[in-house]
Amino acid sequence: EDTSSMDSSTFDTYKSQSSVTEEDASNQSEDFMDSSMNSSNNTSSAEGETVPVENSSERPRVPYYLQNFNTVLTSVLENEDDRSLFNEEDMNYVEAFRTMDEAAQKLYVRLFQRKFAWHRQGKLQYPEIAEDLSTVCQGLVREGFLQTEKDLTDLTEVLQHLSAPDLKTLAKSLHIPTTSLPRTQMVQAILNHGKVQRTIFGDGSAMILKRARKLLGSCVRLTKQPRAVFTRVLLLFNLSSSTEEEERGSGGQQQLQTILMVKMGKVTYPDFTIYRPTRIFNTREDLLRYEQAMQLENDITVAMETNKFQPAHQLHMSAAEIFSSIQQDPEIARYDASLPPFLRCFTASWVYTGILSRGVEVYEKLRQYREAVDLLNSLLSGNLYCTDSHGRWYERLALNLESHLKQPEQALQAILRGLADPQVRSGHRLALMIRAHRLCDSNNNPRLRTRKTELPPLPLKDLPKVTITGRVYPVNQPGYKNVFITTDSYTEDSQDVTICSVEELSLAHYRELGYEEGIHGEGGTYWTLCLLLLWDIVFMDGVADVFRSPYQSCPLDRYSDNFYSSRKAAIDRRLEEIRQADIQTLQDWVSESWSAHNGQACAGLNWDRFNSVEHAQGLAACMGGQFLAGVFARLLRDARHCRSGLPDLTVWSTVSRKFKVVEVKGPGDRLSQKQMLWLDYFLSLGAQAEVCHVVATGAKKLQKSSK
Repeated sequence: EDTSSMDSSTFDTYKSQSSVTEEDASNQSEDFMDSSMNSSNNTSSAEGETVPVENSSERPRVPYYLQNFNTVLTSVLENEDDRSLFNEEDMNYVEAFRTMDEAAQKLYVRLFQRKFAWHRQGKLQYPEIAEDLSTVCQGLVREGFLQTEKDLTDLTEVLQHLSAPDLKTLAKSLHIPTTSLPRTQMVQAILNHGKVQRTIFGDGSAMILKRARKLLGSCVRLTKQPRAVFTRVLLLFNLSSSTEEEERGSGGQQQLQTILMVKMGKVTYPDFTIYRPTRIFNTREDLLRYEQAMQLENDITVAMETNKFQPAHQLHMSAAEIFSSIQQDPEIARYDASLPPFLRCFTASWVYTGILSRGVEVYEKLRQYREAVDLLNSLLSGNLYCTDSHGRWYERLALNLESHLKQPEQALQAILRGLADPQVRSGHRLALMIRAHRLCDSNNNPRLRTRKTELPPLPLKDLPKVTITGRVYPVNQPGYKNVFITTDSYTEDSQDVTICSVEELSLAHYRELGYEEGIHGEGGTYWTLCLLLLWDIVFMDGVADVFRSPYQSCPLDRYSDNFYSSRKAAIDRRLEEIRQADIQTLQDWVSESWSAHNGQACAGLNWDRFNSVEHAQGLAACMGGQFLAGVFARLLRDARHCRSGLPDLTVWSTVSRKFKVVEVKGPGDRLSQKQMLWLDYFLSLGAQAEVCHVVATGAKKLQKSSK
């Protein structure tokens, strides 16, 4: 079956399998979340996993998680392009899985959904599979799908899986004092003991390993090779989730959860036609390279998030070496160049370019600024991968040259290069312009003053500002910033107060000015209205490769230049219709789209943003078609660079038909360049737009009592 072009309803065969009752679905969802999100737990409940049948003589239905797994296998491997990415050895694993008995299949999928780690066999509890799983485990071991404790040869890994009491028992048997030793130090003490303790067979590590494995007991872990095959299958099933939604390295549980939520009726995806004429991966090796790159990216992200910058640096160097070898093959670059940019992001070279970009941050954390500058110049010399990051790279380059290396002339030269780069847009372009003007105006750089004529003028005028005051709540706890007391709850005689954010305080201020309606929605407010009024165009037919899975909430080119260029005629025509529409027509369009699509998953559209369809209609009526078309045009023509920076608040009055957009700044906050540009753009459309600065005043009585 060729699935290169089909309506998404074709997949209803998969989606509708094993429809479940609300009660059973609730149990299944809870159990699935336990197993996939809390996969590090040693036990798992198994209640409610099979769907009860009315006739007890019938064979019980296959549990949802196995059905979903088989759905993915069928969907991917029946597609000719995807099937060609698996060799004979890969397919042997798939066929071996399909010919297993059902109990073995269930246990394999259960373990596949969990964290890739060793599991104590005695702690595995899946009574719906078998009360005693040892026989099932033995079958998986014989098939080569499961490893046992005999394959545990790394002492450190064994010690990490021992419980605290078992660790103490092992330490005592080695005559290592354990009083007050935390776990990490106890493990290290045992490892050190193994290195210094000599036996007739060498050091003592082998003896300690034998004792530790005996304490650990029977353990199992999925074999890497077949697990890797099934992980690649899930990766291909829904590539779009790999970049934004899926936890990388998790074995693809997110896709399985998505199928479950659809079957339960908890999630509904829009109707669209799947049309995928382009092969993203030309060969199996392309897919393997991409998979390896994603794993490296995940590893360096984890290292950075835990402030382990030296290990992150080593990972970055490994990635750079692999990327360098890939670049030696001109055929890879040629094929990548033939892909549109929104598909090119699924190539190994794109991912490695992103890893090198993270390497800039690593160098900066290690204060190796010259290396950071050299890497940035190398990244900026390419025009094939991650070109939408040019603006950010030029910003970092100029900052490192000016502030850290004290080379203002080179910084200005880098800025001029950036301003000439068509990929540098929006806030990044403005940030470079502001830095360039400051460099030329600085008394520290007299030689640069004459070069100011080379700079374009700053495009912004002074933005309207208002200042309000608010009583700040005296709280000294992490995570609490700019917490205020509502104006109607504070009195000198009472300490019972209601706290609020700086945005909620500002909304109260504008209500007093006659704006009875207001939303703290930032860009979500405008994206919701935009997607309601252009839904059919966002999900239109005829654009190649943007819909490759029935479980997409937006086209793959949503944040690329391709989105507007591929739909230019339809978008321009719709924007003109909105521009010319009267208030009643706008409200009717909002209502019709809301009724037709309410609840469907659409990235950027938040169905809870407005209280009701009437709430959304009220704002659309106040804004009018001319203003809405202007905002939508900027969003749709360059969503990648314009999706952020929209004002915090949108306030309006359905009585007076007035509205205002407001960027709120609490104590110590400053406008970003993207926020400046959006406010300036709103003003150019004739809207009332302003910055609301909130000045904090103290609540003296509360301050005294909190000390």
